[in-house]
Amino acid sequence: MKLSADELELFGKLYGGLMQFGLGKKADTVREQRDEEALIAARDSMFQNPRRITTFVKKNPFDFSPEELEIVSSWKQARLGLFYIARNLKDYTLFVESTEKYEPSGDIFGVVALDKPFTKIVQTPLPVLVRTLLLPFEGKIIYDGAMSFYQVDLGDDVRQMLDGICEYQIRRSGIIPSLEGGKTARKRKKNNKK
Repeated sequence: MKLSADELELFGKLYGGLMQFGLGKKADTVREQRDEEALIAARDSMFQNPRRITTFVKKNPFDFSPEELEIVSSWKQARLGLFYIARNLKDYTLFVESTEKYEPSGDIFGVVALDKPFTKIVQTPLPVLVRTLLLPFEGKIIYDGAMSFYQVDLGDDVRQMLDGICEYQIRRSGIIPSLEGGKTARKRKKNNKK
């Protein structure tokens, strides 16, 4: 699943404005040079200090509507870090949060792609380890469009472990399909057994 054209346009407008604010005077240089490292550094700085999002909302430098500012404000609930992309499902792709020591933490997020499905973005067999930002958006979880892939062969043992974690967590506490409202709403996968 991916965002609709209207959702993608809205996300681009809001996220682009926030990143331009975060970059300040460097925004034009970064855009001209297409400096992804500088953009990722600005993103990380912005989302490691959610007060900067509050400042952006208060200043409203791009005259966003109250509804648009509410979306940006919800991004204080974002999750920045390491994730295993574990499985592609019909409605979303499962991202398993990881510690900095590459150990799965147990939280499983149902993430919707932006403009290209994850099956087109990830060209290797799952799972893969990435560093990215997960954001609440219109009742879904999306990523910000930037992913750093860790070039490691996870091997069959890690694949089996992640499969086990996914199955266990889905039964135990469910998939997290939304980050909005400061709560992580979980959705249990229906058990097809009678």
